[in-house]
Amino acid sequence: MSNKTIDQVLSTDDLEHQINRPSYTLVYYYATWCKPCILFIPELHKISDQFTSIKFILAEVDELDILESYNISKLPTIRLYKSGELITELDKNKLVNQLTNYTNINLLDDF
Repeated sequence: MSNKTIDQVLSTDDLEHQINRPSYTLVYYYATWCKPCILFIPELHKISDQFTSIKFILAEVDELDILESYNISKLPTIRLYKSGELITELDKNKLVNQLTNYTNINLLDDF
């Protein structure tokens, strides 16, 4: 059972606000018609429980009309941001390992 809430952004302003937070933010870009995207969301909730120092956000690309403006060429797309800067793009099949490696290397020392 997931204990951590993953917020759904409802506007591009909200998305920008989340990306520009001074701490790490993981944004999961998806579409409701993308079955692999939808099937991965429960797993994303479980993963978010393991990385409490990272804010997890859901962004539905069609609702927000952001495919082009955010340079999204495949779905799902998973990106890690800090203070408005794109840190890295992640692979959903390797997400736990990538986040573990990233947090170990960078020690997320500002939490």
